[in-house]
Amino acid sequence: MKKLWIALACLVVFLIALDRVGVLVANVALEGALRDRLVLQSKPKVRVHGIPFLTQVFGGKYGDIEADASGLDAQKLHNLTAKVKLRGVHVSITDLGKWDFTTIPIDHATAEITVPYNSLEAASGISGITKFTFLR
Repeated sequence: MKKLWIALACLVVFLIALDRVGVLVANVALEGALRDRLVLQSKPKVRVHGIPFLTQVFGGKYGDIEADASGLDAQKLHNLTAKVKLRGVHVSITDLGKWDFTTIPIDHATAEITVPYNSLEAASGISGITKFTFLR
């Protein structure tokens, strides 16, 4: 009976380690994919949250993903910083295997974009900008 408990304990430790390694692999893979897709000079920071992670993989729904990127360009605006929070990201395990991310359903997304003043000045042609308010 003692051997059974030891085997169970080893199995639990192995599954926990596998789960955590899976998160690390997913973070690094997403960072590389974003860098390549957005043609970034530096690698963005991606964090897939949630414990256990592997149940999210097999279920095809990720509850909480955050990404931070800097050095982004958008038309006349340069050196932007973006902080993106995704909630309820739906990617099936078959799409993961094919690395097919052409369309990804997301329940909720928020983004915070920081634009340097010198980029606003260059894009607008107005010098001396000290405050900018975006209203939607």
